[in-house]
Amino acid sequence: MLGLAQTPTPCNNFVGCPKRVNLALSRAKNGLTIVGDEKLLPTSKTWARVLKMIGESNMIFNAKDHTTLYKS
Repeated sequence: MLGLAQTPTPCNNFVGCPKRVNLALSRAKNGLTIVGDEKLLPTSKTWARVLKMIGESNMIFNAKDHTTLYKS
């Protein structure tokens, strides 16, 4: 799980840094759940690209629907 929290400032130390985003994403072995602000994350150029890519794969879910995501 990758939890992202930041104040609305451009290129925060971690959230907006492309090398750190790459490191965080590349460490996932079997899956990755990213939790963040759907309105704030796209303001980062790096996260906008990541969100576009996973959105095209229909892999973005709203937290309010979490009970239906993990049913077996």
